[in-house]
Amino acid sequence: MYILKTPYETYNVSLNIGKYSDGRTCLQLIDTEDGAPVMMATVNMPAVVLEKDEVIIKNYSENEGVLEFLIENGIVSKPLRTVESGWVTCPVVKLLK
Repeated sequence: MYILKTPYETYNVSLNIGKYSDGRTCLQLIDTEDGAPVMMATVNMPAVVLEKDEVIIKNYSENEGVLEFLIENGIVSKPLRTVESGWVTCPVVKLLK
């Protein structure tokens, strides 16, 4: 269990490691009190080449600050590189869990 503090609320969350439909890894944070999804921490960009243990973090909009949370809790590495998606830049990180 982890404590996630957002600008809007503080949550007790668990980490759900799943797969997108194309087989890539996704990370979702789930509220431990009611089982509701809090946020999808990753974004899937099929055109971006990734290593098997890499994910792209959605660290903008309602997810602002999730990258720091994931790093501080030893879930992902510091960014290895970034990729562009429309108007935002997304960090590519190594999954450590």
